[in-house]
Amino acid sequence: MSYLNSKVYASFQTKKSKESFLKYFDFDKRPRFTDDVSNTEAHLVEPSEFLPYPSSILQIEEDSVILDFNLDSDADNTLIAIFKISEHFGTPEIYAFLDAGAEQKDYVKVSARGVKTLYLPYNEDFGQHDSSIDEKLESLDFNDAALKYIVDLFK
Repeated sequence: MSYLNSKVYASFQTKKSKESFLKYFDFDKRPRFTDDVSNTEAHLVEPSEFLPYPSSILQIEEDSVILDFNLDSDADNTLIAIFKISEHFGTPEIYAFLDAGAEQKDYVKVSARGVKTLYLPYNEDFGQHDSSIDEKLESLDFNDAALKYIVDLFK
C-alpha cells in the first residue's frame, strides 16, 4: 500500500532541539557522513540516509512541526527512523497520519515501543471507533489541524 498524504507531528522541549531535528529533513543540511556531526549524533546519520525529504514543513508552534511526506509501503520503518532522530532530540513520541486515499486512513503514534494505531476513521471494527471523531476529522478535511486534534485527543 502506498500512502499518499502522510503527515508527521513532532513536538520538542526547545526551539533548538526542533531545529536540530529539522536539519535531517533539509536537503542542504542533512549530514551525509558521521564526520559531519558530533559524536553524540553520529548514530543518526545511517537511519537518516534514505529518509524521504518532506514536501513541506509547517511550524505549528515555536517547538512543534508537521512534516508532509509521500511514504511508501515501508511506512512503519520510515516512521521508526524519523522517531529515532526525534527521540535523540528529546521527543518521547511522534504522531503520524497515513492517508491511502479511500482505501484507508490511519492515525498512529510512534515511540520506543514501535508503531501503535491510535485511530482508524470510518472503521467500525476498530475498538475505539467514534462517529463524532470521524465527523470532526472530516470537517477538518483530514488536514494538519485534524492531526493536531488526534494528538491532543490521544496524548
